[in-house]
Amino acid sequence: MKCPLLLALILTIIAGPALADKLDDIKKAGVLRVAAFDSNPPFGFVNETSRQLVGFDVEIAQAIAKKLGVKLELLATNPANRIPLLAANKVDLVAANFTVTEERRKQVEFSTPYFATGQKFIARKGVLKAPADIAKLLALLANAPDKTKYEISPFALTREYQAIGIARGEERLSKEVNDALLELEKSGQAKKIYDHWFGPKSRAALPRDFKIGDKV
Repeated sequence: MKCPLLLALILTIIAGPALADKLDDIKKAGVLRVAAFDSNPPFGFVNETSRQLVGFDVEIAQAIAKKLGVKLELLATNPANRIPLLAANKVDLVAANFTVTEERRKQVEFSTPYFATGQKFIARKGVLKAPADIAKLLALLANAPDKTKYEISPFALTREYQAIGIARGEERLSKEVNDALLELEKSGQAKKIYDHWFGPKSRAALPRDFKIGDKV
């Protein structure tokens, strides 16, 4: 009888307590720490009146924090500090116009993309409906632009995707973030956030040709 009990005790000591991951830490602290830009409108910038960080990325981060049931704590960052902040555990996520690249994938995990952009053109409304229509631009170049008659093409020649940066190995947190983003799209909230910052009446009007969950 003693041998099995002794063996079980030894195995318990060797295994030790289960290690908590970042999602557990976030839930325990009740706070989600997110790095966002403070001088890159409309993605992240300081509101002149409230002196608070606002922007497209900020609203996405707010929605994720709400899904996790915790408060959002924002930390201002710049392009060079995004990955170092994650690596040093200064933040839990990065939501700062973070473009997905293969080089960055070697250092961080990325969520499912929530924003896409690329090289587009401005042309008379209704002219550009497919990449082959770009040749029609040649007939427009000699004309003076009129904001009421011109628009940004509804398609892109090149494609770049923006996603949430997550420390490597945090699979549970990655799943929670992805679930939150997909729920934003399903509920219509993603479109509302996009239209607020990139809709026709915004200062950075840009047609929405990508939805969260679209194949990339």
